[in-house]
Amino acid sequence: MTSPVPLTQSRLVLEFRQVSPRIRQDLRIPDPLLTIWDAFVTTSVVMTDDNDQRPWMERLVETLESILGNPESVDDIDPEFVEALNYFVENQDELLAYWTKHLKQTTAQDFLRRLFGAALFMRLKRALQADLQVLAVAMRRLNHALLPYAVAIEDAAKVLTSDQLSALAAENFGAGQALSMLVSLDDWLQKAFQFDLPEELLTVPEDEGPLTLKVIEESLDVIRQIVAGKSRRVLAELGDVCVRKMSGAQTVLEVSEDGASQAANSLIELIDRLMRMAFTKDEVLAWVRANFADMPDLTYVKDGVELPTKRGEAMCFVHAGRPVEQRTPFTLLTGTAISAIRKQLQQIKHADTGTPEELLATRTLMSALEGCFTLAFSLGWAGVEAAEVIKLKTQIERAF
Repeated sequence: MTSPVPLTQSRLVLEFRQVSPRIRQDLRIPDPLLTIWDAFVTTSVVMTDDNDQRPWMERLVETLESILGNPESVDDIDPEFVEALNYFVENQDELLAYWTKHLKQTTAQDFLRRLFGAALFMRLKRALQADLQVLAVAMRRLNHALLPYAVAIEDAAKVLTSDQLSALAAENFGAGQALSMLVSLDDWLQKAFQFDLPEELLTVPEDEGPLTLKVIEESLDVIRQIVAGKSRRVLAELGDVCVRKMSGAQTVLEVSEDGASQAANSLIELIDRLMRMAFTKDEVLAWVRANFADMPDLTYVKDGVELPTKRGEAMCFVHAGRPVEQRTPFTLLTGTAISAIRKQLQQIKHADTGTPEELLATRTLMSALEGCFTLAFSLGWAGVEAAEVIKLKTQIERAF
């Protein structure tokens, strides 16, 4: 177990503390800006420390507490950091434009060399290079960590038509889009931070090499296992029977000649029980009216009674039945995909042809469903109080 990394970790900030406040102010580098920069770099140092065996969440929380002053509430946050954050928010565009313009000019670099002196200028330059390398590694690792979610998004998007994606404002999640965005971002990060860096700072571990679509394609099976693991861990919290339904579907696909129909039936039952028992029909209706009254196909009328559709139930489940302050294409995609997956599984259940194509389609839908659960639990359920999860677990367990 490694102890928390102390502030300050930014080499650039340590060097700039030796520059007079007047010169820093003239260069538009006031103390608040140094505070924000140090917070980013220090957090990146902690999160990329391979010798730190603490869980990443513990590392992040302790680092943020050190930066923010270990507050019990928002009002207790270190005033110096609040001042720094406000300054950055109010002046970020001007500051970025100013430094982007001047750092590209040779005359500006010559001026800084004369202003600081050759020795301090070189220390500042090397300190900037070191900080940028730390930030680059942290951002690339974050980008790599998003890979399972990108695969989950793509698998979910595959079950929807282009018109459905367009209606959800989710066109960018079509075939190959989410993965291509990660590859492009990784390539940009690799190039953006490599100006004038010593060769030894550019080396990265083999498993952190550049992302390419070929590398991703070769790793899809492993990535989907990660996605499945994420969804099943949360399903296990909701009830062991939920995981057994998913595992049973996978097993029957591997050993039974008519596995597609049996697996489809098991997955349909899992979806129906989760959606229906997590929230009552009245709760879903109230939630739809409060949050998605303008969206079609979430309710229907039968014998004069308004009822939620499967899509309406899925939308409510994905959002954990909580108020929707801002709609996002991720949760809209997930809710719509779950209802589409159920419909396609229903078709397989009744067709029961037992063909290799049917088995493949069922496996594809199962991967998409596990991706949807991973997205729902990671995004829609983010921040759900433990008491709410226990309530949902109790309701779902009674259903089975």
